[in-house]
Amino acid sequence: MLFTSSIFLFFFLPFYLLFEAILRHSLIILLTFSLFFYFFGEGWFVLLMLASIIINYFVGLAIGVSEHKQRWLVVGLLYNLFVLINFKYLGFLMSQLAPGTPVAELANHIHLPLGISFFTFQCISYLIDVYRGDIKSERSFLKVATYISMFPQLVAGPIVRYASIKADMDQPNISALNYYYAVLFFCIGLGQKVLIADTLGNFADPLFAAWKAIDNVTAWLAAVSYSLQIFFDFAGYSNMAIGIGYLMGFEFPQNFNKPYMAKSFTEFWRRWHISLSTWFRDYLYIPLGGNQGSYLQTYRNLLIVFLLCGLWHGASWVFIIWGLFHGCFLIIERIGFKQILEKLPSFFQHFYLLLLVVIAWVIFRSESTDQTITILGKMFGFISGGLMSYNAYYTHEIAIVLILGFIFSTRFVENAVSHFIALPARRGMWDKERKNKIAYIAGLTWAILLFCLSVIKIQAGVNSPFLYFRF
Repeated sequence: MLFTSSIFLFFFLPFYLLFEAILRHSLIILLTFSLFFYFFGEGWFVLLMLASIIINYFVGLAIGVSEHKQRWLVVGLLYNLFVLINFKYLGFLMSQLAPGTPVAELANHIHLPLGISFFTFQCISYLIDVYRGDIKSERSFLKVATYISMFPQLVAGPIVRYASIKADMDQPNISALNYYYAVLFFCIGLGQKVLIADTLGNFADPLFAAWKAIDNVTAWLAAVSYSLQIFFDFAGYSNMAIGIGYLMGFEFPQNFNKPYMAKSFTEFWRRWHISLSTWFRDYLYIPLGGNQGSYLQTYRNLLIVFLLCGLWHGASWVFIIWGLFHGCFLIIERIGFKQILEKLPSFFQHFYLLLLVVIAWVIFRSESTDQTITILGKMFGFISGGLMSYNAYYTHEIAIVLILGFIFSTRFVENAVSHFIALPARRGMWDKERKNKIAYIAGLTWAILLFCLSVIKIQAGVNSPFLYFRF
């Protein structure tokens, strides 16, 4: 069930809010609707999620009371990694180890359940936090089950730590201001997805599909369009999830902070998919030693983290290359290139980052290394372009949306409207700032306009799955 589908917008979400209002934010209602949400999309694979809930609940209890905490942690980690590897990576592993065999063919047809990477990482973070003593093991099965299965961020994040919502589990934070932010974030996210990301996807997808035939200029347009598409697609989902979280009385963490305004890869990963990058930092990079060892150990740790970050996104060589690409440039910046960058004008720093990010997104979007090499070769003139031009798919709407995509990926609009619309200040978690009534009315008007335009677009048949659903 897509957040951008009519059945979600006009049936599932209103019915959920109705039951929530009647029963005053009952966790039982949230859990019931969350399990139904997953069952609607994945059928009986909801049993896999229930198994993860039950096992992680009891392992968490065991870690909390047992003298052999480490053993129970290993048991929990092995289970979660087994689930992830079996459903997400077994086909890739078998195709590499035993290509062409019946076992490899069978493994390649294993269904990948939606959101398995996200809810598995939440389970792992919960167990590790209990083991470290950062939180106490939760005795309420209802709370653990709700945390793991919560439908707003279930299938595409942000990855939520139990500690960040534990207080809201006990006492949901319900207020008129939260409802205002709920409407604002949800409608902004809906507009980002439907009006920008889907429009650019309808342009970029056929160009990538015709990668052998496109000319050099078209290769650049495809790459730039996809770079904007994936940002607004994923940021749109995250904002919608944050908005629904406010409706339920939860404050989910910020997941994007103008990543294309970064001036280096180091800064980019502090702004892009923040919940994932901090997850890898806290549960992998720092336990490996972080930057506390020698230079070589730090570089090794970075490569391991981004190799696994690439694999987290998908089981294929292009994702591995994409992860190592980011890891290598982070190492280059640490070696001393970042100090050189900082001495250059801001324009060159932004240009450096955006050029490399666009190259990385071509790797990410490609379905094979041949496709990556061909498109990048055409972009930089190493391979002569084909006869197919972008004109077959280019429209005035695409031109307008491309321009809007560039503008909305900066702080320009946010800074311009902050004097007239009540926006949340961004200092870690969403902060609350007081504005006059006119600013709130302007914000609601803007949100309603975005909602209406998005619904018109949805009814016109422009409605595609979120890109991160397949991760």
